[in-house]
Amino acid sequence: MNSINSLSHNYHHEESFPIMTLEAFILRQNEIQKRNDAWITKWWNHNILLKRVLKLADILEQYFGEKTDPIVYLKKLYFEENLSIESVFEKIKEIYIHLWETQHFYRFANSMQVFLRDILGWKLKNPSENKTTQIYKKRNQEKVVESIRERQNQRKVLFLSWYIKSSSLQSQNFDVLIFENFSFKYEKFIYLLENVFCISKKDFQLLQETKLWEKFISDRFSEICNELNIDLTLSHKDIKRVFEKFTP
Repeated sequence: MNSINSLSHNYHHEESFPIMTLEAFILRQNEIQKRNDAWITKWWNHNILLKRVLKLADILEQYFGEKTDPIVYLKKLYFEENLSIESVFEKIKEIYIHLWETQHFYRFANSMQVFLRDILGWKLKNPSENKTTQIYKKRNQEKVVESIRERQNQRKVLFLSWYIKSSSLQSQNFDVLIFENFSFKYEKFIYLLENVFCISKKDFQLLQETKLWEKFISDRFSEICNELNIDLTLSHKDIKRVFEKFTP
């Protein structure tokens, strides 16, 4: 057996052991890298893959506020919470988006599938998850779209529930001259919160507990302003500024 085939054999031998923790993943990657420095091909770079997983660890620590093993977290989502690979992919993607990260863990659910199956050596729950036909990919895409739509509807219901409980619309209190005199949109929005929506500082801060994205919140209030014929389109930065300034 020549050297390349020997390395390939050793690599696939190690791949047969499922990896269930970040520590195990790092150890495996380091061992492969030590032996395979002369065998790095264009389609495989262990160092880049390791950086990808360590980046996920950093993202999860920012999101949860504590160190979180990314492999253990993926295992929890996939096996313990029994999510599909597509749902795991969307969950991780949402976390990256929440932190305004543009470089995601993976761009496509199929890549996540390969990572779990071929890199971590996991035995996938559903035999169909091993398929890569165009028909299966199309079905997966339809499931993802439906899942996203369902989560969007859930968020809208959550926001509407908060809005109904927290607001008391008093449009007659709106003074366009005062409104237009503000220099920044977040100031205009605070004026609306206090004088038109009649939402208290404490109730507005409760929005943060719902964990709705600031972009989602800005879109909903922009829609409400449009319905009231108030010329104000908010961005996520405006909402973030209001959370900073409009405190109890």
